[in-house]
Amino acid sequence: MRRFFLLAMIVTLVGLVSLGAFARGGKDKGNQKKAAESLKIEDFIKKGEYDKAIELAKKFEAAGKVSEGLYIDLGVAYYNKKDFPNAIAAFEKATEQNPFGTKALLYEVTCYNDMKQPQKILDTLERVLAIDPTKTDVQYDVAQLCEKIAKDQNLIATVKVKDPAKPDGPAKTLTQTEWLDKALENYKAIYDVNPGYKDVAFATGLIYFNRGDFEKAQPYFEKAVSVDPNNDNVVLALGQDQLKGEKYKDAVTTLAKYLEVAKSDTLKPAVMDQIAIAYEKMNDYKNALVFYGKILQLRPHSERALLGKGNALLQLKKYDEALPVLEEYMKVSHNDAKKQQVEKVIQQLKGSKKRR
Repeated sequence: MRRFFLLAMIVTLVGLVSLGAFARGGKDKGNQKKAAESLKIEDFIKKGEYDKAIELAKKFEAAGKVSEGLYIDLGVAYYNKKDFPNAIAAFEKATEQNPFGTKALLYEVTCYNDMKQPQKILDTLERVLAIDPTKTDVQYDVAQLCEKIAKDQNLIATVKVKDPAKPDGPAKTLTQTEWLDKALENYKAIYDVNPGYKDVAFATGLIYFNRGDFEKAQPYFEKAVSVDPNNDNVVLALGQDQLKGEKYKDAVTTLAKYLEVAKSDTLKPAVMDQIAIAYEKMNDYKNALVFYGKILQLRPHSERALLGKGNALLQLKKYDEALPVLEEYMKVSHNDAKKQQVEKVIQQLKGSKKRR
């Protein structure tokens, strides 16, 4: 899962931080002096002189000249010194100055991320959404974090959430399925508003696919492909979903598209095998034979392809062609149980050939 907010982001944004009343300018000399002093704090941070920035910010605080921006600058200075507790305390003071602002809370997420505290990350992200439910990037981070927790038994056992229906009740742990449900809830909320946002369609489809709910996964994968038609990962996911959902004709088309857009040849033989299987499921052994042949050009000793080719030839009643293919399979296969079955077929083919 990607980092929520990188240090580089903080360094970039700090130049944009306003110190509220101090940064508005004004005609009187007092305001101009305050604005100049506040800019010194930002300048110290940019130069990496964090102790000087903290000292100056503390002077403003002691004089009662505080604002949301002042405490954000103070928090950023502490953050860059890796003093996370004091950074978080400063960001909390910023939220007290502006209870409807989210900037300071997002900086807190950065701290908790560096401290590897997923519980605090989740709690703080949800505080942001409680203030501004339209923050799609934050909702995406919540969904990503829920997926991460679902994959880690230690996190499942320790991270807790409150029941929205009982906000004053105790927090509780969730099961892996419940964490994935929570991820889905956030992904789908984003999808309903902006289906093309990042990889939200693909992520949603993938959760459904891994649950075996191929029908629900399909429209999300289709959307992901429409957004990024040359992304081999999403094309492959759609093709496999169609194959699992027994939509073999569609699967053939999509998997063939994957062969065109794949950035690597590594998976191509396996995908060709899936195409051949789809053709077999449609009783189209002629086309299945074509793809088994392509696999064998790449991997002449592929057990699966040799067996598939032999079976396709048998189904097409091309017995004389099937015999050497099955004999080659017997030479390379390590599957004793399967070899016994194939040996019986070979003997039948040889017996039939003698009688002709």
